[in-house]
Amino acid sequence: MIEKIKHYLYPIKNTEMVFIIKTSLLLFFSIFNNSIVRNIQETLIDTTEGGGVELIPYLKGVFVPISTILFFALYKTLIKFFSRDYIFYIIYLIFLMYFFLFTFSINYTFFLEIPSKFIVFDGSFLSILFSIMNIIDVASFFVVAELWGNVTISLFFWQFINSSIKKKTLKEFTLF
Repeated sequence: MIEKIKHYLYPIKNTEMVFIIKTSLLLFFSIFNNSIVRNIQETLIDTTEGGGVELIPYLKGVFVPISTILFFALYKTLIKFFSRDYIFYIIYLIFLMYFFLFTFSINYTFFLEIPSKFIVFDGSFLSILFSIMNIIDVASFFVVAELWGNVTISLFFWQFINSSIKKKTLKEFTLF
């Protein structure tokens, strides 16, 4: 009787413990990174010189959907050439390299510096586009941060887990 209760409450076998710990740590660090990035992205846009809160709707409404479409076009191309597990590692590595490079070296603004005296912020799309061009490094971080949560956690993590777990093991973990 106690063995059945134990099996129902804690169905993990000792042989599966390594897999459970690895995937739990992967999920924890992915969500932890997402939490940090989501808290930083809007603050960077708001506090960067030349930026402001008024740019966020344009970044979310124009640049994030475009980058999402481009990302999934890249994903569709990669699916033809690599296995899903390998794509998982490639995409995670690209995102983590971007965050690392952004932290220590990315600064595109010296290429696209448009003196702010030439920009009259009147709310037109062109003035907002020039404002975004002035802070392209932070704007790119904003877009990549939005993609990180949607792509890596929602798509790749669960796709990776579903492809890693055998159907027999999956049936053991269902409660109903």
